[in-house]
Amino acid sequence: METNLGMPAILGIFYLVRKKKDEDLKPSSSQFGILRILREEESLTGE
Repeated sequence: METNLGMPAILGIFYLVRKKKDEDLKPSSSQFGILRILREEESLTGE
């Protein structure tokens, strides 16, 4: 059970960190960064 609860939390933290990093580096293209993150997330889940 702990692993099942831990995975979404870890992915959520990575998502927030990557999102913030993209916003800090490229404020004008933060939407593009978010789209890239979503695409990477899909490849991680295998969908």
